[in-house]
Amino acid sequence: SRARVEVDLVLQSNVLIQGGYVRGHVKVRMRRRGKKDSPLLLAEGKVRIVGFETLSSDDERHAFYQFATTLSAITENHRVLFDSEPDEDGFAEGAQGTHILPFCFQLPGDGSFGTAKGVVNMPAGISVRYIAMMYVYRASQGLAY
Repeated sequence: SRARVEVDLVLQSNVLIQGGYVRGHVKVRMRRRGKKDSPLLLAEGKVRIVGFETLSSDDERHAFYQFATTLSAITENHRVLFDSEPDEDGFAEGAQGTHILPFCFQLPGDGSFGTAKGVVNMPAGISVRYIAMMYVYRASQGLAY
């Protein structure tokens, strides 16, 4: 079965700087409801930035930076994703079609979400990476990334 909701996050730059701005757009595709499908109920989405470090000899990751913000806080037209007002649990019926939402937000520079790492000299085998992701909650289904 095909996914009813597909989410793509496209960043304007691959460089993230603590205290700097993250710009890009979110592309959300909601396919048409089939005859046997229940209504697609979604809650507001979030964009999350996670910084982590790993050792090449170890599958374990250590997160040192995490920041999340709601879609309504970073884009003006997030309501185009919905065909109804939210219910008491915060879920609204998703609007079918493809929606492109430009966004911009500042990564906090005060260290309250961890300390982002810039250029660092580390021994071979250690890597520092950042992940940017966007997700929405589906009623009774969990997360859609």
